[in-house]
Amino acid sequence: MAAIEHLHAHRLTEHVDRLAHHALRGEVWDKAVTYLRQAGAKAADRSAYREAVAGLEQALGALTHLRESRETIEQGIDLRLELRNSLFALAEFPRVFDYLREAEILADRIGDQGRLGWISAYVCAHFWLANDPDRAVGPGHRALAVAEARGDFALQLVANVRLGQAYLSLGNYPRARECFHRTIDSLAGDLIYKRFEEVWLPSVGSRVWLVYVLAKCGEFAEGIATGEEAVRIAEAVNHPRDVIHAYRSLGHLYLRKGDLEEAIFFLERCRSLGQASNIPTFPLGVRSYLGYAYILSGRLADGLRLLERHIEQTGAVELGQARTFPVIHLSEGYLLANRIGDAIRLAGQALDLRVTTSYGRTRRGLSALSARSLRIAAHRMPTRQKPRTGGP
Repeated sequence: MAAIEHLHAHRLTEHVDRLAHHALRGEVWDKAVTYLRQAGAKAADRSAYREAVAGLEQALGALTHLRESRETIEQGIDLRLELRNSLFALAEFPRVFDYLREAEILADRIGDQGRLGWISAYVCAHFWLANDPDRAVGPGHRALAVAEARGDFALQLVANVRLGQAYLSLGNYPRARECFHRTIDSLAGDLIYKRFEEVWLPSVGSRVWLVYVLAKCGEFAEGIATGEEAVRIAEAVNHPRDVIHAYRSLGHLYLRKGDLEEAIFFLERCRSLGQASNIPTFPLGVRSYLGYAYILSGRLADGLRLLERHIEQTGAVELGQARTFPVIHLSEGYLLANRIGDAIRLAGQALDLRVTTSYGRTRRGLSALSARSLRIAAHRMPTRQKPRTGGP
């Protein structure tokens, strides 16, 4: 380790993986923490998230060998937040929440308001993803208040996007649009290409989620322009996850607009890029949207096969809407294939689906959509076989 530091003093970043290995083997714990953390960041930058997690968890282990101080506690918080970013990208959400809770306990212990602000932003994202947007709003506003009080520009950007996502899920489109525009309007010049401690570029993420607002409001022309802008920024930095997010937003918009050819074009590009980059696209809804687009375009067998495989592979890993939509889409596909019994079974699952959040609270899934599937199925059956859809 010492030899590498001496010989390559001006190019240590190029040798950080070897330095981390030797520091760990040699039990030079302070340098092991530093180099393992740098190696993890380097892996995350190239979307090698599993490698990043392995390095960061080793860094946490090395940290336990150092004498506890405010500095080591701060390092422990930061390592957990960096782990959160890579685990979030891998859709390992229960582990994400475990690390966030540990980080929050440590930040409370030393009264670190700045780090508590970031943790609040990430907790907001967690509840939104768990289909519990009501509980996401509070942490989102706490993060925004900390950002404004401390003049933390990066946190302000991220908190606005996370709060906007919560308002989008609540159907409060004016508030969501306002949050996303605040981030977009704050970024210009080189700031457009800065990541600000997130796994995605805020300049891309804010535009991506604004596309969803515009699609739901039927403002397709503005949505397409915004989505294409997100694609240009994402492709300029050549970061696969940002590009997938941008393509997906346009794929979803075209699907909602009824332009199935364009929807399939963008969603297939998402899937191909995810496979080439080893980035799971299932938490992003790509396979569910693509399967549904196939079904609506007449490629019924392709759509059913993709949705069946998606549900089988993801099981209960997905949370919230990401878990419910594929079931609804497949139910409607079964209706078109005249598989009425399967359609009723899946529509009933969607109707009764309850998403358990990390705090043990349950929330009913997208019952309006699944109820629609049940009604359609009922009308397709002989009267004596119609399912009973009422109840307590």
